[in-house]
Amino acid sequence: MAEEQPVITNKAGEPVEGCTLCLVKLQGPCISWVRPAQWIRPCFGKHHSHENWFWPEGTDLPKIKESFQNVKSLQNYEIMRVTDSHFMARKYTPFLQWVDVVDITVSKDAESGTYRGDAW
Repeated sequence: MAEEQPVITNKAGEPVEGCTLCLVKLQGPCISWVRPAQWIRPCFGKHHSHENWFWPEGTDLPKIKESFQNVKSLQNYEIMRVTDSHFMARKYTPFLQWVDVVDITVSKDAESGTYRGDAW
């Protein structure tokens, strides 16, 4: 069974189609691998965000993993990897379909026993 492809939309909210979609599908993996925003930072300032996420006490790992897997239902997101400790997705911006990589490592805090996410 073929996996359902994410819907990528433009700034008007219309699906990207035809040659434009082909270009987006080709450039997305390349840009997410090269990550130019990381290495142009010295020239243009900060082009990334880093956050620490904390899930409430009692949230179990399968529930966190399920929430990551449900990202595929959002427009402009393409899941690359979901494991018990890692989530990675491409987020295509509505303007020109530039790619942002969402990378989250999940770990259990030794003191509190709650889960935290190191999100880039």
